[in-house]
Amino acid sequence: TIQSASFNQAFNGLLVDFTDFNIIDKPNERSSHSNVVLRGGGVIFLLGAWLYAAFYGFHYPWFLVGLTLVSVVSFIDDVMSLPDSVRLVVQFLAAAMAFYQIGILHWNMWWIVLVALIVCVGATNVINFMDGINGITAGYALAVLVPLMLLNNDLVFVDTSFLVVAIIGVLVFCIFNFRPKGKAKCFAGDVGSIAIAFIMLFAIFALSAFAKTHKAREYILDEIMLPCISEPRAELSKYAPKMLSTKIDPEKIGDVIGKQGKVIQKIQADCEVKIDIEEDGRVFISGIDI
Repeated sequence: TIQSASFNQAFNGLLVDFTDFNIIDKPNERSSHSNVVLRGGGVIFLLGAWLYAAFYGFHYPWFLVGLTLVSVVSFIDDVMSLPDSVRLVVQFLAAAMAFYQIGILHWNMWWIVLVALIVCVGATNVINFMDGINGITAGYALAVLVPLMLLNNDLVFVDTSFLVVAIIGVLVFCIFNFRPKGKAKCFAGDVGSIAIAFIMLFAIFALSAFAKTHKAREYILDEIMLPCISEPRAELSKYAPKMLSTKIDPEKIGDVIGKQGKVIQKIQADCEVKIDIEEDGRVFISGIDI
């Protein structure tokens, strides 16, 4: 696909450029690898989010700003170690942006929001600790993103393309990371593990928010609406607005509208209706007494 080809080309270039920043992981006695490996390869997850926005639109601007902010700070932390306080403040701020994007940042329930933010930031850092073993970052990412995508086919709690692009980014990362011991070309680094954690948690919290609103919708329909209207009425009220549709030759649209709209305006005034005409000749007539 266009996206995967763009990922591969961009990612190869990034790996070369990262050597200039000296973003490398030198093995020690606790390391699972024995050779010097580039860190920061997980920047592809941020790149994927921006590619999604470029191809499909900026549907999640606050999330994208938060993801970019936390990824940039994590990238800097990969280059030179930053104080924990700086990283935590940025992570809490980014999480708040994601919550705002989903619509769950309700300050009237600040204690619940605070606990959720702590859980989100804590989970992000737990995932970050797993980076460094070949394939583990991509493994747990796919284990979360693929089931979320399958659920999304029925529930639609986020744009499906968002999850698809994230999965493509993980698969491309696997090409460079999921290799036999000692053969990995790169690790995700903080920039990657934090970014993919942020993406996964955004989708999980979106699913949670959807589940709660879905439950509320079912309550309104079953407990409030159903006792009032158990089945459709046999006849519409005479006061209920109605709509008719028909189709005319597109070349005759000008005749129906008339010069400066005088013909269609007269019809609407005389018949007390509203008329909408589409470019393909479809005509919609709405009113109460039709």
